[in-house]
Formats: sequence, structure tokens, C-alpha cells
Amino acid sequence: MTEEPVHENCPTKDSVGPRPYRFPLIRSMGLFLSSSTPSRKESPRHSDKKIVMGHYVSRCFPVLGQMLGRKLGTDAEFQACRDRSESSCLKLVRVFLALYSMALLAGCATLPNGRGWGQDATLLPSWERFRDAAVDAVLAPETWAPAAGALALQVGDLDKNLSHWASNHTPVFRSKANAGRASDYLCETTMAAYWITALATPSGEEPGPWAWAKLKGIGVGYGAVKLTSEATSLLKQETHRARPDASDFESFPSGHASKASVYATLTSRNLNSLPLSDGGTTSLRIGLASLTTGTAWARVEAGKHFPSDVLAGMALVSTCNNN
Repeated sequence: MTEEPVHENCPTKDSVGPRPYRFPLIRSMGLFLSSSTPSRKESPRHSDKKIVMGHYVSRCFPVLGQMLGRKLGTDAEFQACRDRSESSCLKLVRVFLALYSMALLAGCATLPNGRGWGQDATLLPSWERFRDAAVDAVLAPETWAPAAGALALQVGDLDKNLSHWASNHTPVFRSKANAGRASDYLCETTMAAYWITALATPSGEEPGPWAWAKLKGIGVGYGAVKLTSEATSLLKQETHRARPDASDFESFPSGHASKASVYATLTSRNLNSLPLSDGGTTSLRIGLASLTTGTAWARVEAGKHFPSDVLAGMALVSTCNNN
């Protein structure tokens, strides 16, 4: 078997097709990056580290890469490794947030009215409460503002033109792939924020009542999320709207936007039960709104939704969960 000739030039970002990266063996830095094929004893995680490190070493030291380079991974392999690394980092962030939220529980007690968060929660509200919630939902700006925006975008081809411009230029996330990943990360961050605030809210001193209150409160939250999810799925099936990238016919409304919105809404309500300053609460709510907006816009840049889809998803949340 003939040995592969050494390329004289490192591949650039504009190279056509997958090209092998070349990088030096830098023993003085404790790096030993050898061949492109890992040994049988080498773990997949160690192989990923080698490919990712080899990519960046080649970029930072192109001259050394030409002199002492060896092949180690293609563009596609590097992207796959980076995606796995990002997933691992996200898991670590979730673990940290969970531990931090548990630390906050050390000071839990009751709300100013003497009741704990979740103690008054119920999955079977009275008819009067249901009626008032429906009226409030229709009149709430969180409902009619995005709904009005979705309707306004139907004038002419504004909705489609804005979608095509966003997916072609990707002004915020720089690529459709980045936008797709960002929409997942931002949406999952709103979910993490809900769990943190739900656990950190005061629900009493005794372990038994505390656990029961948390169970009821989180149960109501789960019901809101489930209701939103089912309503979104039903509308997708009934409208049968094609996505901008023509991948399927489940464009309207946006599931990512509705999911991020419902978790952000529930988190915002939880903030009312936390001992925070007015400025701190306002700042966190601005952050939640940014997460929701970022999730929605990322779906548009990814070519998965029209702007009216994400606005409808946001309006749906207020309709389903206003109480």
C-alpha cells in the first residue's frame, strides 16, 4: 500500500470539497497528534480531541503545518466533532444550573402572603376563572401584538420575502446551520430557566408540604406546556403549510417559538415569587424575552419558518396559558 504524498499547502476555508488538515507535532506543548486513523485502544472522545486540536493548530501555525504536518480529519469530521463538543458543553451547563438551583433552595420558605409556590395550583380551575382567563388572553398584548404582526405580514409577499432574505443573508447567526443549532440551544435555555425558578421559589419549610407544593406547581406547568404542544401540532396538521426550505408541510405555527414562549412565560410568572429586586426581575424578564425572540428569529434564518409562523407560535402561548 503506497504512502499518501504530503500536501505542500494547508487547505483554506475556501477549498472545494473535504480536504485533509495538516498540523505539526508539538511535543513541547504536550500535544501528540499523530495519524488520521485512531488506534483500536484510543477512545472516540480522545479521537475527537485530536481532530479538533489538529484543526486549530493548522489554522494558527500554517507554516509549521506545512513543514511537520500529518493528515488528521476532514472538514466534515471536524464539524461533527465540534457538534459533539458543543453538546457536551451544554450538558455541563445544565448540570451546573441544576446544582446552582438546588443551592438556592436552602433559603426557601413561604411567600409574603404566607402561602408557598404551588400550594394553590390546580389542574381543574373553576368556570369563572376559565372565563376570565379567556378574556384576559384575548386582550393581552402578548396575544394580539404578535397575531397582528402575523396578519400584517400577509400583505403582498412580505412574509415570504422577509423569510428568503433572512435565510439567504443570515445576518445574525451567519449560516443556516448555526441558526438551526442556536434555535435548539436558546429554546432549551428557556426550559432550564423554568426548572431553576420553579425549584428556587419558596414553597414552605417542611419537606413533605414543600415536595407536594412543587409537584402541584410543576404539574400545572407541565399541563401548560402539553396544551401548547398539542395545539401547535393540531394547527400544523390542519394548515399543512410548506416550510421555506420545502423539507415538510409543518411550518405553521413554529413549535420552537411556542415552546420557548411557554417556558419563558412560566418562568416570568415564577419570578414574581422570588425575593428579587425590581431591577433584577426586569432584567431577567428582558433576558427571557431575548431568548424567545432569538429562538424565533433563528428558525427564520435557518429556513425552517416564515416570520408569521413564529409570531403565531408566540401568540398561541398567551391564548393557551393566560390565567
